[in-house]
Amino acid sequence: MGSVAKRVRMNTGELKQSMHDRVQGRADRLHRQIEADKLGGEEGRIWLDQFAEEPGGLDICCGDFLIGQACGVDGNERKIGPEWMGPGDVVLPFDSHSQNYIVCNYFDCYHQPLKVLYEWHRVLRSEGKLAIIVPNAEKYNDKMGPLSNRMKSCSYTVKTLRNYLYRAEFEVVSCDEWNSELRMVAIKP
Repeated sequence: MGSVAKRVRMNTGELKQSMHDRVQGRADRLHRQIEADKLGGEEGRIWLDQFAEEPGGLDICCGDFLIGQACGVDGNERKIGPEWMGPGDVVLPFDSHSQNYIVCNYFDCYHQPLKVLYEWHRVLRSEGKLAIIVPNAEKYNDKMGPLSNRMKSCSYTVKTLRNYLYRAEFEVVSCDEWNSELRMVAIKP
């Protein structure tokens, strides 16, 4: 074997080991966080679980842990939960009318919410459910509200979130205000 081929093979092996070590490190960190009860937003994730009890749906912005039986979609390459790596605001690699539900607890991170909702509408079946959790902009006292988190792009009230869903041809079936969150469920008619 030539020296170049030997170096490539060695580099490939080192790369695989490096990737394995990074994933293992992230998994270890998550286990420590779980054991220390340090993961945030668990109440919302538990609420979203009721919509993802069976396969056939998507968990958009799934992060490290999937909600229920959903297929994970996330654009953050550092997360270990997604089955499909890519942002949920582009054309999804799923057929039209192929999903029973979509759950998302990071909808406020998208720069173009209407575009995102149109895409989600496309992949949902008729009567498919969309369950979203976002920070309630009316529950913050500081001037930046939920936008003080640099990952957030949009801020929602009950009225603005309903209007976006209506514009994307969803029918809102429930809306709950829980602490500083809005929890909204809509269906595709």
